[in-house]
Amino acid sequence: MRIYPLTECCTIFGVNLKTLHKWLAREGIHPQRSRADTRIRYLTAEQVASLAEAYDRPLPQREESATQELRASSAAPLFVDRLDQQEQRILRLETEVRQMQASMASFQQQTSERTCVPGAADNDQQTRQTEQSEKQKADHKRQPRAKVREKTSSKKGGGKGLPRSLVLLRVFAQQHHIPLKAAARASKAGKIAVVRGRWLVNSRYATEALGTRGQQDFYILFREREGFTPCGRCPHHVAPAQETH
Repeated sequence: MRIYPLTECCTIFGVNLKTLHKWLAREGIHPQRSRADTRIRYLTAEQVASLAEAYDRPLPQREESATQELRASSAAPLFVDRLDQQEQRILRLETEVRQMQASMASFQQQTSERTCVPGAADNDQQTRQTEQSEKQKADHKRQPRAKVREKTSSKKGGGKGLPRSLVLLRVFAQQHHIPLKAAARASKAGKIAVVRGRWLVNSRYATEALGTRGQQDFYILFREREGFTPCGRCPHHVAPAQETH
């Protein structure tokens, strides 16, 4: 059934919405509300024809029906084409599903046959055990070589423990909250008496340490620096009889 929204009726009759409502009130015609959208009110074809006859307005029924038929005829091939495409797609999906089911059935059959073969599981287990034993043997052969390398590297590296009379430069700088870069620059410039050597401390090699004289030089050089924090032994006086480096 053809319906005519009120806005379309205004266009057909060439009047505004206010005039259309007056016509409807005079003729006792009540617009109906759309179930899809209650905000839309419309008239039926009979109601539109009654208004057109009452107010002597032409109603282009023939052109409208021709337009509808043209639209229907043009939409039909497109609908048929889309329907064919969907059917082809469904056929392809069904073919893929059948192929997948066949593959799964074949895989399950192969798995069951392998399980039923006597000794198949034992052979797999023996193969894994053989591989593990060979790997363990290879690891065992490599272990002595690694130990030799460690011993050789330790001999080449050398290094002894740090004497109790010395403090590592980096440790001393950290205790007094002085950046290591600043302490290293002072060491290279000869402003601090640094004892150089090679000591193994906490699995790390150190090459610069401070004796009693170096600790006093460090204190005198950095005590005025911002952030300097004295320790319990500051100002690190040097006794006349102590050895200097």
